[in-house]
Amino acid sequence: MPLSFFRRRAHLKKKVIPWKMNIMGTQDYAPRDLSVRKKMGIKQGERVLVFAGYFGEWARALTPKTRVTFTDPSAEYTRAFKAHQSEARVKTIPGEIIPTKNGTYDWSFSFEPFPLVGHGGIIHTISHSLMNKGGVKIAYSNQDPARNTQLRKIASQVASVYGAQVTETRFSADMLRSLDTLRKRAQSDAENLRFSEASPVRETINLLTIRTNPAARRMADIDASVMNLVDKEIKQREGKNYARVNQRNRVIKPTKQITQKDYSFALTIIPALSRRLGLSERETLQSINRLKKMADIYSTI
Repeated sequence: MPLSFFRRRAHLKKKVIPWKMNIMGTQDYAPRDLSVRKKMGIKQGERVLVFAGYFGEWARALTPKTRVTFTDPSAEYTRAFKAHQSEARVKTIPGEIIPTKNGTYDWSFSFEPFPLVGHGGIIHTISHSLMNKGGVKIAYSNQDPARNTQLRKIASQVASVYGAQVTETRFSADMLRSLDTLRKRAQSDAENLRFSEASPVRETINLLTIRTNPAARRMADIDASVMNLVDKEIKQREGKNYARVNQRNRVIKPTKQITQKDYSFALTIIPALSRRLGLSERETLQSINRLKKMADIYSTI
């Protein structure tokens, strides 16, 4: 995340993280069970926004029965997915800033978007996903308990800000395992490697669902608009210094000092923000206070 909680959208659109292609060409867990859609509670025909899609195995598993939009911040990954999957829409865009419109999708989905969890971007992803008709679903294995705990904590904190509902379920499905993961398992178990990518194994997958509601959907929509305008006002105020700061600090979490500075500035332009967005000053203040709570979540990561 950029240095300030507010100043993130414009430069994220231009400066996506330059992930390199993994030579393995697969995720650690790649579904070979087309029933995963039903097991995750996604209905046939629903619109699903896949963020941080990586190689796209999970998106491909959803595509036959849903309308999938596949996204990843790396153009290499989106090109690779598009070359093998013509049915889905494909966009090269960071997960922190999508979706952008209220009600465009039924669900946002990702499998183990841990880079977003590590630097806090998942906070924005979850809040934006509350603009969906359903919310957001995040699947993950049991390989990284510490990261899983962090993800659950962040999801619970963001959901509480908006009054959304969080549930965690599990399901079993046939998965292909990457050779790298299998080697690690074999070494840790002091066993010989007896698996191959061509042999699906039954695995238990965790599913975190953050379900939105009409009130949460409206608040998330307002907050996205308020954040965009505050970002523009800060950019206009700071000029060249704003550009230098964002060029130098591309993906780091904000400090309390900078966040408090921008929060204080946002409070001074409430009348202007309200007029431009057609909101009451009370609604704008409530939005800024929610964004401050989100920034406080960053400080704990």
